[in-house]
Amino acid sequence: MKTNVFLVFAVVLLASCAGKQQEQKVMARAVPERADDFVFENNLVAGRFYGKALEGNPTSPGIDIWVKLPGALVANDWYAEATKPGNGNYYHQDHGGKDCYKVAVSLGGGGSVPFIDDVLCYPSTNYRSSEVLNESPDEISFVLHYPEWQAGEVTVKLDKTVTVFAEESSAIPTLRPSRQRPSAMITMQSGRRLQTRVSSPKTECSVLP
Repeated sequence: MKTNVFLVFAVVLLASCAGKQQEQKVMARAVPERADDFVFENNLVAGRFYGKALEGNPTSPGIDIWVKLPGALVANDWYAEATKPGNGNYYHQDHGGKDCYKVAVSLGGGGSVPFIDDVLCYPSTNYRSSEVLNESPDEISFVLHYPEWQAGEVTVKLDKTVTVFAEESSAIPTLRPSRQRPSAMITMQSGRRLQTRVSSPKTECSVLP
């Protein structure tokens, strides 16, 4: 009789502990099944960077922003639907949110590049490799690596580290220090017209010898 009572108590205790696990409010991952995207998300907003498979359509370090209803993480479900035959535009349709932001060849929702002689020096490729650095239910950090390219008279490379926090409507990027002036850009959209605003943040790109 004592053994039976103990077993019932143990099952109830485990079920109680499982119910107290903290809800995952952030995610980030490479998406090789859909054009080599790299997607990130929290409980308020989502976004993606373009990978190798989209080079030329576009080749851009810009951040594509996805709007959604606050709450659950949805990016993995949207990608799962978008990879089904004949359903490639799934995430451009409204399912309590969608991709309605046009990046094209720009820095989109906060990309970063060197700003040399008043010229934005875009990478010659999209990101080529990535790493998730750390992850918790409320915070995730990752780095995207862009190969070397020529920016004016110097050769540069970009290792873009981004941290995504729960309950925040923006991600925080950091870049390796250097002597070059960086720029960050937000592309504002009004109908089909794109307007850009350029600023100089505290983060910079690395210059190679």
